Amino acid sequence: MIEQQAPAGSARRVVLNEIRRLDNVQGPPDRSMPDTIAKHYVQDGNAYRSAYNQDKIEFIDRGSRLHAYNPVSTFTARALAETASERGWKSLEVTGKTSFQQSMYVEATTRGIEVQGYQPTAKDAEILQRRSDRKEAASNPLVQAFVTADTAKDRKAAIKEFPQLKQAFDVDAEARAFAAEKIDSKKAAQAFVDRARDNIALALHRGQEVGLLRREAQQSKPAPEPERDQDRSR
Repeated sequence: MIEQQAPAGSARRVVLNEIRRLDNVQGPPDRSMPDTIAKHYVQDGNAYRSAYNQDKIEFIDRGSRLHAYNPVSTFTARALAETASERGWKSLEVTGKTSFQQSMYVEATTRGIEVQGYQPTAKDAEILQRRSDRKEAASNPLVQAFVTADTAKDRKAAIKEFPQLKQAFDVDAEARAFAAEKIDSKKAAQAFVDRARDNIALALHRGQEVGLLRREAQQSKPAPEPERDQDRSR
């Protein structure tokens, strides 16, 4: 199939990575910015530049519309969703690259904002379920006992109260040993351990067999410092 060329002199329409407020609100558009977000950016008129790389404009704020420039980091996607939530958006439409739409769907839905313009996938549902489980797990006494046991004495006391934690601590120790031996980068090693502990905590909360994570951790190939993680915060 021969690709047709655009007529000479015609401009190719660029679809912006944009979220647009759909719920009607009277009065001038809200331009407030959460303090937790604003500190990571430098405002330049309607533009927001990264506080860590001021040569790059991360996004433009037009009140009822926010659009971002490629490449859109995971943190900036979260910043847009958090800003929309802060401004009381109930629904929005998303356009742009598929990866941007996917990020905004997950981030906005997590905050209770309805998203139009994007068809979610099974992976999106999995991410949302994982976030929901992680939030619930934070108040689970079994999970709390696991994540707060920093010393051998703490772990012994936790196992006495919750015997099933012995296997969880064993898998955690194996993950730490694997990271120390097999991963050269300290940052990547810590990321590997954090992922392992997160998986253990979720397994405990879900009542799943923690020992099954042992094979998964041993067979996984640690990636060198992943730059983006859709399911992580900065």
